[in-house]
Amino acid sequence: MRNECGFRFFDLMFWQPGSVHADYYEDWCVAPINVGALWVRARVDLVRKFKHSGTVADLGCGMGETAVALRDAGFSVVAVEESEKAINFLKAQYPKVQ
Repeated sequence: MRNECGFRFFDLMFWQPGSVHADYYEDWCVAPINVGALWVRARVDLVRKFKHSGTVADLGCGMGETAVALRDAGFSVVAVEESEKAINFLKAQYPKVQ
């Protein structure tokens, strides 16, 4: 059986979303996140197919639903997000996610 980490590479030099200079969470009102949502659980299950413990990076973590669910599942999580509002929310509400 072959073990693969599932790493994927995207060359962002040639791709930029239309919101590249905007904070797409600017109008978001602070509200509890749903770490039990089916789509979040599916992401955790996908990570568990490749890895049962250790550190996981959640790139483009948004408000942090997946990062928090992975932390709750026993992973050490590094969350990366370009929205300052989203990261400030995550740091304040879930300081164990880096």
